[in-house]
Amino acid sequence: MGLSGAAISAPLGCRGLPRGAVGGGKVRSRAEAERWRRAGSGRCLGGAKVSCVATEKHDETAAAAVGVEFADEEDYRKGGGGELLYVQMQATKPMESQSKIASKLLPISDENSILDLVIIGCGPAGLSLASESAKKGLTVGLIGPDLPFTNNYGVWEDEFKDLGLESCIEHVWKDTIVYLDNNKPILIGRSYGRVHRDLLHEELLRRCYEAGVTYLNSKVDKIIESPDGHRVVYCERGREILCRLAIVASGAASGFQSNTLSQETCLASKDAMPFDVLKKRLMYRLDVMGVRILKIHEEEWSYIPVGGSLPNTDQKNLAFGAAASMVHPATGMDKSSIFIHHVLPCSLADTDNVNQVPAQYLPGSSHNYSPSMLAWRTLWPQERKRQRSFFLFGLALIIQLNNEGIQTFFEAFFRVPKWMWRGFLGSTLSSVDLILFSFYMFAIAPNQLRMNLVRHLLSDPTGSTMIKTYLTL
Repeated sequence: MGLSGAAISAPLGCRGLPRGAVGGGKVRSRAEAERWRRAGSGRCLGGAKVSCVATEKHDETAAAAVGVEFADEEDYRKGGGGELLYVQMQATKPMESQSKIASKLLPISDENSILDLVIIGCGPAGLSLASESAKKGLTVGLIGPDLPFTNNYGVWEDEFKDLGLESCIEHVWKDTIVYLDNNKPILIGRSYGRVHRDLLHEELLRRCYEAGVTYLNSKVDKIIESPDGHRVVYCERGREILCRLAIVASGAASGFQSNTLSQETCLASKDAMPFDVLKKRLMYRLDVMGVRILKIHEEEWSYIPVGGSLPNTDQKNLAFGAAASMVHPATGMDKSSIFIHHVLPCSLADTDNVNQVPAQYLPGSSHNYSPSMLAWRTLWPQERKRQRSFFLFGLALIIQLNNEGIQTFFEAFFRVPKWMWRGFLGSTLSSVDLILFSFYMFAIAPNQLRMNLVRHLLSDPTGSTMIKTYLTL
């Protein structure tokens, strides 16, 4: 039986590509300067230095973090914060059962040729986006370290079936139960699956190979726009790859232990709960349940990206997955699949719809628009920003509630019509539907929860942000 721990915050991204190197804004002031120190230097395209290294813990955790650069405190938190060592250990676990990417995909060969699309990052989001984009007729190159999938993934069975990935599910629980009170279990009525990470890795590589995706095993130093409008991706050993659009997909998804569904998590927290605390809680819970551990097969440190600011949508290079804040702020589920299979590849290849990203907007055309600009608009239109502001408002509320308040909140949440809470969890409700959802929940909520909702709306910054975002056309 294995152990697992999870803390809601953000994943370790592609540290080979500093945040500033993709046009990602400026270095911010550091409210907690004692948690930082200068070490080396890096420079982003805008000229701001990127040279912060976390040293919050004066032990091996801090030692392991030396050399990892962060643009600002938010980037530090997304990288793992005080739990950076565990996040790095999880990301670098050896998985000999998984194939090397280089053994499955042909190499990016001709440096003089210009690819339509380069995707930086070889996780589930990167591989999926690469294969789907190549199926649309784009020439796609994949760049990143040749690393395996180390996380275990839990998914709703119906969503994975829609992606044609049901063969990668190794076990399905036909129903899901939420226990808020010992005497009142809530039946969700939805099957939940445990993904076989090896099968998922092989399936996504197979799709990439069949679609003609090429690969380069390398970290990325920086991305520069050339005078003719193309992107130059600078890799290790002086390698330069030319492309029309570069997408950073270097985020990571959450996971859980493959041998059992016993896991200890932090629902939501402004600061990540230490993994050691979660481990102790899990051991205590198993002991109370009468579970005797015979063998620890694997210990997993899962770090889920939620919240945080939206990416800079004015930058010339595109981000995707967790790197583009595409993780549901209220659930921690990565919603990249919606865009991978239904939105972004079409926006990059469709030449019929001027609201997407047609070929005439590629470099060399007479238009002033770039594919990255239109792709950003596809990823984050105003409607999706409204939805996200609503989710962030709810996340901030959950963080402020005590244990009793959280139980009351979820009791009301699962009493709304099923299509509402399912749509909320699946990111399928429109911004108008979400307002209807909030009114319905307010109507059935106890008075204390109503007061908390009103107080939160009037006093918390996420409330005013949500109102402003909804009123923006």
